Amino acid sequence: MKIIFYKPVPIIFMFFIVFYAKSQTHKNNTAGNNFGISGIKNFIEIYRSDNFYDAKTALKKIKNNEFEHLSADNYFPGFADKYYWLVINIRNRSKSNKNLILEINNPNIDTVYFYEIYKPDSIILSGKSGDAVPFSERKFISEC
Repeated sequence: MKIIFYKPVPIIFMFFIVFYAKSQTHKNNTAGNNFGISGIKNFIEIYRSDNFYDAKTALKKIKNNEFEHLSADNYFPGFADKYYWLVINIRNRSKSNKNLILEINNPNIDTVYFYEIYKPDSIILSGKSGDAVPFSERKFISEC
């Protein structure tokens, strides 16, 4: 299963993604050099926790250093019984919105939650996907 999250990106935008099980994330940037991104390690923070939390609580725990912070070099954990929290900060340096495709290419992820954060108190669940989510409940393109 390949999950593709396509979103026009405003000037400043943050994704907050939590997933459980085997994880592997790839990012395709259709905006060219306007984002100033050369690879996923340049704009992603990865955390691990033993339990699942709502997004607002998780962001507080991340801010308070209550989750294990992982190096971007170690973000392929294999099968796991932990929760992985990816914080992706994107700054569009152009004057117009650009298209972003975030591809999560792994059939073993049980559930992926996508959150959009425009400010700390404005957290929106954009959707969820993954192996354990029925196709009828998925808002994103999914290729099997």
